[in-house]
Amino acid sequence: MKRYFVIAMIASVALTACTKDNQGEMAVNTINAINFTPVAGMNTKAPLSGTTYTTDLSFGTTAIYQNSNTTDNTTNTEFIPVSEVSYVGDVWKVSGTSYYWPRSETASLDFYSFSPYAAASYFKYTEGATNGWVISNYNVDSNQSYDIMIADAKTGCTYDKDGSGVATVFRHKLSYISAISIQTKSKYEGQTFKLKSITLDNINYVGTFDGDDWNATDDVMTKTLFSGETEFADEKVSVDVTSNKYYYVLPQTFADAKTMTVTYTVTTNSTTETVKASIKMSDIAADFDSFKMNLAYAFNLKVSENEIIWTPTVVDWENAGEKDVTFD
Repeated sequence: MKRYFVIAMIASVALTACTKDNQGEMAVNTINAINFTPVAGMNTKAPLSGTTYTTDLSFGTTAIYQNSNTTDNTTNTEFIPVSEVSYVGDVWKVSGTSYYWPRSETASLDFYSFSPYAAASYFKYTEGATNGWVISNYNVDSNQSYDIMIADAKTGCTYDKDGSGVATVFRHKLSYISAISIQTKSKYEGQTFKLKSITLDNINYVGTFDGDDWNATDDVMTKTLFSGETEFADEKVSVDVTSNKYYYVLPQTFADAKTMTVTYTVTTNSTTETVKASIKMSDIAADFDSFKMNLAYAFNLKVSENEIIWTPTVVDWENAGEKDVTFD
C-alpha cells in the first residue's frame, strides 16, 4: 500500500528598522562615556527570544574614528578595538573599561558589532564588508549554542546629549528550525501511528559568511531532528527539535539530494509496518527553495493513508448449451 506525507511550513522573520543617525552635538568641556542600546531581530524560540537583547548576554564591537577635517586629525583609524560589551550598572558599555566620545566637532565614530561575544574567534572585522564582519569556516552543527548575529553598521555617530546609547540592531545570520509537529491527514480508524525519527539529509553545515551571503563548503550531513517514539493521530502533536528544542541551520539553497525523511510505524490489528518516507526539501512548498537568514521555520508533518476499498463484480454464467436427455 502506498503512503504519503506532506509538510506544512511556516516561516517567520522580523525586520527591525534602523536608520543612520547622528547622535547630536557634544557640549564643550564635557567628557561623555560611550554606551549602547542593543536590539535583537525577532526569534520565536531559542537562547534569544523576541526583540530584547537580554542582559545576561554580551556582544562584540569595534569603533572606527572618522574626521572630516584631516588637516590636524587622523581619520579612519581604530578608536575602540574589538571589545566585549556587557550590561553593567544599568547601561551597556565595554567590559572592564570606559570609552568616551571624541571632542573634535568634526569627528564621528563608525560602530560595527556582532553577537554573541562568546563566538568572537569566528568573527573578523573587515573594512569594506557589509556591516563590517566576515565569518570563516563556521561549523553550525558544532556551535548550536550560538545565535550568530551581526548588527546594522552605525556610521557618522556623535554624542547624543540626551544620553541614549548607540542604537545597535542585530539581525540573525543563520536559519532556525523552531518547531515540528506531526499528525495524520485524516482520521484513520483501527490504526495506531508512532513517530520514530525525523532527519534532514545531505544538508550543508560548514560555510563562510562574506558580509552578505553564506558560501557553503561541500561538506554535507544527515541531521537527526527527532529520535524516539511519539504516538500521533489526526490532531497535531509537537515533538522536540533535537535535545535543545531548536536547531540552527546554515542558510543554503536546495539541491535534489536535500530531503527530509520521516520514519514511523503503523499498526493494524496484530500487524505492524515500519514506514520510511522522504520528500525533497524543494517540494515542501512552492516558495521554499532555501533556508534563508533571519527566518524561523516551523514544520507540520501530515501522514496520509490509502484506504482499502473493494470493487465487486460477478462472473456471469457461461452457456453450456442445451443437452438432450432421453429416457427409454
